[in-house]
Amino acid sequence: MKRKSIRTRANGIVALSNLKKPLITLLYDVTPEGISFLCAEPAEMTDSTFIMDILIFDSNTDFEYCITQVKGRLRFRRRVSIPNGTILLWRCGVELIELNDFQKRLLHKGYRLMHQQCQTSWQAFPYTVA
Repeated sequence: MKRKSIRTRANGIVALSNLKKPLITLLYDVTPEGISFLCAEPAEMTDSTFIMDILIFDSNTDFEYCITQVKGRLRFRRRVSIPNGTILLWRCGVELIELNDFQKRLLHKGYRLMHQQCQTSWQAFPYTVA
């Protein structure tokens, strides 16, 4: 599946709630169609759908956009490391599915804000592919 829009770095967290153990992850980037996040162990995630809550932080206004009960499907999983190379993480890409109108509006608003911030001086957590 070809990407339809540009990924924009984001600041926030993603909580996956319907796994055997809840998983809290670090939001890495966002598009109107999906997100990616960094986590230590994605072992329980499969290609099936899962439910998550997405919290996007707007550092300019100290506002938070919370998009709850979002369905997603894992699209990719890559091993990455932070710049000093001491910590290995997984970067997981998720396609968002079955968004209602309210969820779509919040996601688009968060995406636009993060896109504007990326065009200024804001940067997200850097990593390198391991």
